Amino acid sequence: MLKWFGTACAAGLALVLSGCAGSSATPERAEPVKAGTAARRDQLLAKGTLTGVEALELAEMQLADRSFIAAEATYWSALTRGLDARGAWRARMGLGKCDESRLQWASAAIHYAEAANAAVPPVDRDAARAAQALAEFRGGNVDRARKTRAAIVVTSAKGVSELDRLLGGTAKVAPIPEAPAGVRTGTLAVRPKGTGRQTPPKIVTRSEWRATPTIIRRTEPMGQPTRLTLHHTADVKPVGTSFADVAERMRAYQNGHNGAGHFWADIGYHFVVDKQGRIWEGRPMAYQGAHAGSDAANAQNIGIALIGNFEKEKPTAAQMKATTDLVVWLASEYRIGAARVYGHEDLKKMYRLKGTKCPGDNFDPYLKRLRDAVGR
Repeated sequence: MLKWFGTACAAGLALVLSGCAGSSATPERAEPVKAGTAARRDQLLAKGTLTGVEALELAEMQLADRSFIAAEATYWSALTRGLDARGAWRARMGLGKCDESRLQWASAAIHYAEAANAAVPPVDRDAARAAQALAEFRGGNVDRARKTRAAIVVTSAKGVSELDRLLGGTAKVAPIPEAPAGVRTGTLAVRPKGTGRQTPPKIVTRSEWRATPTIIRRTEPMGQPTRLTLHHTADVKPVGTSFADVAERMRAYQNGHNGAGHFWADIGYHFVVDKQGRIWEGRPMAYQGAHAGSDAANAQNIGIALIGNFEKEKPTAAQMKATTDLVVWLASEYRIGAARVYGHEDLKKMYRLKGTKCPGDNFDPYLKRLRDAVGR
């Protein structure tokens, strides 16, 4: 996977970025799944609070029953409760299969790539890579599938023979050269198409705050968004209330994200909401953001940052009204369910990322309200 990604949750006018961190559960050792009987499934469902291993067992039963929505939620629950490397591999493979059931090939490929990263035995790693390449192929990215196939060593791993048949045999599979270090090939992209069912809220455009152009070679297309993530900017210095003050801060965010120490393509977030309730256009929606902490976490993920430090303060009423309008519109536009509206802390636990807490303890009740608004 390409490695130009953001780990920041915020940037101050002093261009000091803060990460986002949370506690992680103690990993449990994942045992082989027990016999998938209806009685065992019902027993787990009735138990209420499950360990990571129990949640993984239940998720695999639900997957076998083709209850993909339930399985997906249970796999995520298993990951947040702590699993060993083998358990994490199984959970990521299961999440990939859930995405495949909806023909979400790009998202499935991301899960399989994460499974390959979690794998310990080479046969598990290469089974995940084969699944990743198959998803890339079925999603129309044949060149990427060939590159993934070239990294497979254990040719007896599950899925490799099918992959070779689809790609036309191993003789035609050759590594694709990487771009030079620090350079992304990049392609021009278009904004993902939405439903158009709701009128968007008023948004201050990039031209209005005088943004510099996106550095295309450092990024890649967003694709169809499937989730969105909330952050706080945790600025070192307070931001003024005038339009000019916030426009200046937006340029500072962008300069800090583009400059030394990051060299990103643009400001990391797709939208920024100030305390007066103005919504500012950040990185163009055509391009993947740099806000969630890893390439996998950023994929198909709309980044929204609220100006402020919600470890020390609460968002303003105007800010939350604008954020709610923005989130509800985006959820409608891209058919994003309430369960896929995340705080950055949620994603860090899922992807085992480090950093400071984001978007802060004081934002937790507001995050629940945002999910409720999307669910209505």
